[in-house]
Amino acid sequence: MICCIETPSAIDEEDRAMMLALCNRGSDMQREFTKCISLTPIAIVYDDQPIAWACTHQWAGFQTLEIYTHQDHRREGLARAAAAMLLAAGCIDKTQQLAVFSPECVPLAQSLGFVDVRQFRRVADEWEAV
Repeated sequence: MICCIETPSAIDEEDRAMMLALCNRGSDMQREFTKCISLTPIAIVYDDQPIAWACTHQWAGFQTLEIYTHQDHRREGLARAAAAMLLAAGCIDKTQQLAVFSPECVPLAQSLGFVDVRQFRRVADEWEAV
């Protein structure tokens, strides 16, 4: 298994296409990878295919933790590993408020030491706290 940490501008078109394929079609994350908004993606690659990623950026006054694992590789600790790499690389600060966008991210973030974790969900075209 190879893990890589690269900024979106350093990711070549083939790798970018693979990472986009791991996003839900039309999702905010897919738009972020397309526009290179997030500067901190961590991709976990296996057999030359990204199977998980994590990234963080500033959003609405929060730092975010966004993760995705390919369905064939869930429950293997890959999201936790990628999030831990963000933390170890100093990309994310567990003393600051953290926004997450799925219920699975809340206990994961708390287990890594984040205290103020707030989950948001999309309602129509807006994000609201859960």
